[in-house]
Amino acid sequence: VIDLPIPSPPLVVRSGRWAIGTLLFLSTILTGALFVGLYPAWTRRSVSIVLRPRSIALGLLVLLIAPVLAFFMALSVVLLPVAIVSLAFWAVMIIGGATPLLIRAGTTILKRPEAMVAGLALGAVIWRVLQFVPLLGPVLWLLAVAAGTGSFLASVFTRATPAASPNE
Repeated sequence: VIDLPIPSPPLVVRSGRWAIGTLLFLSTILTGALFVGLYPAWTRRSVSIVLRPRSIALGLLVLLIAPVLAFFMALSVVLLPVAIVSLAFWAVMIIGGATPLLIRAGTTILKRPEAMVAGLALGAVIWRVLQFVPLLGPVLWLLAVAAGTGSFLASVFTRATPAASPNE
């Protein structure tokens, strides 16, 4: 019988965090690429308004209030399906909400506003590296997801402009 040493809990915890972070990173790229591929005009509008303070405030409001509202809706049998669907949309926004900000950062660095998927990939790599900064990483994650989620929601109510580009 071979006795293998059991890893210490801190190593297991660090490995789990790394695995979850990597899974979220890959999910963000995949979800963002789907947004760009399926809804290019909506994504462009979202990218163009992502840095507005109103987008960040709206995103924070939705990310913090939506689960609470879903909980109270789930208390009613009639609204239970609505609560489940709203939590599913909330989960998608947690995973792909940072997409507009990542595209904005990546296309600004690349200086190619039309290369949204390449900008998304570059922005996601930079974002993943920044998440390793202690204390600042989670705050940046929350702000990026809030800004992106808010810009997605605000772009629903924003009129499309023919010359809208991500770097305006």
